[in-house]
This record gives sequence, C-alpha cells and structure tokens, in this order.
Amino acid sequence: MKALVPEKLVDRLNSFVASDAHGLTILGSHAALLTDEIIHKLSLNSEFVVQKLEPDEKKSITIEQVRALKKSFSLKQIVSQPRLIVVPHAELMGQDAQNSVLKLLEEPPAHVSFVLIAQSKESLLSTILSRTLLCRVPQATIEETVAHYKKQGVDMSEIQKSFVIASGDAGKIHGLLSGESTYYESIEQAKQLISQSRFERIAAVDAIAKDKQASIQLLLSLEDVLRALSSSKSTTQDRIVKFTQQRKDIQSALNSLSLNVNTKLVMLDVLLGL
Repeated sequence: MKALVPEKLVDRLNSFVASDAHGLTILGSHAALLTDEIIHKLSLNSEFVVQKLEPDEKKSITIEQVRALKKSFSLKQIVSQPRLIVVPHAELMGQDAQNSVLKLLEEPPAHVSFVLIAQSKESLLSTILSRTLLCRVPQATIEETVAHYKKQGVDMSEIQKSFVIASGDAGKIHGLLSGESTYYESIEQAKQLISQSRFERIAAVDAIAKDKQASIQLLLSLEDVLRALSSSKSTTQDRIVKFTQQRKDIQSALNSLSLNVNTKLVMLDVLLGL
C-alpha cells in the first residue's frame, strides 16, 4: 500500500529540489512511514540517484555507516552523479554519526544532498538543524486522504476511522491502514485495554511496564483513541468528561516518565483510571 504524502509536503519537497540547499530535515513522530513515497516524489522531477542510510540490525545508525557512505562519494564512477542521501529514523544516529553528517553539511560535496527524516528536533544536533531546511509533516486533509486510499481499494469507513484516530497525521494514517507498523500494534493494544475489565488491565501491567519506550508509545496511543472516542457523535457528555480527564491523566503520566518515575507505578495508575 502506498502512503499518502500531503500536497503541502510535496510542495516543500519540490522547493528543496529546485533550491541550492544541500540538506532538508523532515520532522514528524511517524514521518519515517512515508519514506518510500517521499523518495518517489523527490525522484519525479530530479536526476538524483537516491540512496538510503538506514538503521542496522541493532536499530542504530553508526559512525561506521556514515564513514562508508563518505568513502563512496569519491568513487570515480559516481562522483559526477547528483546523489540524494535519505536518512529515515535520523534520530537513531549516534553522537559520532551526527557529528560526521554535520561535517558533510558544513562542507558538502557538490553532487550530494541530504534528506533527514526524524521524529523531533530534540533528537538531532542543533547545528545539523541550522544547516538544513526544516519542514514538519503537515496534516493531511480528509479529502486527499479519502481520494488517495480509495484508489487503492481501502474501505471508506476504515479510512475515516483511521483519519480521526490519527488526527490527520499522514504517517499514522498509513500505519493504521497498512497494519504493518508499531503504531498500528500500539493502537490495537490501547483499544483492547480500554475494553478490558480492571482486573485484566492490572494483570497486564508487568508485561507492559518492561519496556519504557513501548509504555510511552502506548500512552500516546491511548490518548489518540480516547480523543477519537470523544469526537464521536454517539458519545454522551458524561463520557466526554471522563475521556477528557483520562487524557489529562495520560499527560501527567508522560511527564512522570520523563522524570524517571517508576514505569510500573505510572502505568498501573493510568490503567486503573481507564
């Protein structure tokens, strides 16, 4: 299934290709899910040879990978070809790898440009951000979302439900409709927890709290589901008030986790309040 790249993002990509800039940073919590279609859009009106710099089996982008990339720039058979290096999950670059990429951005080879796709500005060096154009993935419209996915045979009701849960986030929408992302898995887990009894949720706490990052993703997914439930026309005012309070509790839990409060205690408190 092809992901939707919002028209406003396509415009930014085209502007980058037409400019003299050697770097573009695309920011979005699930922007990496759009990588293949971003590459396709960039290739339509350019002569770039596209190369991806992806995380290794340990889910990191290392200094060794960047060094190997730099070495390839000097090969005679490719030195005259414009090259576009796309780095999905750029937030997984270690400090050394980021510093090495920074040197390339400070003294870029004439034929090389970079597109970094990252979850947030905070995950990248400020000096990298200052040397690249910045672009946040804009929200998709319901019209372009429906038109794009209907062409691929996706049921209208599934498109609409995914759009509401994702609040128009193109990466999240694709993750939900493709069913092949950690976001999809997290949303399904959130739905299951909401439908379970208090006893069942308490029994699940130990397994959930083993992974702090997964717990954070689950909290964010719970918030997405609760927001979607609140917006449903069939939801009563009492339920809306309840969902609003639960979302506030989730924000408080996320803040606690950022302060390194015990993950199990934080998750237990949230699950008891569902």
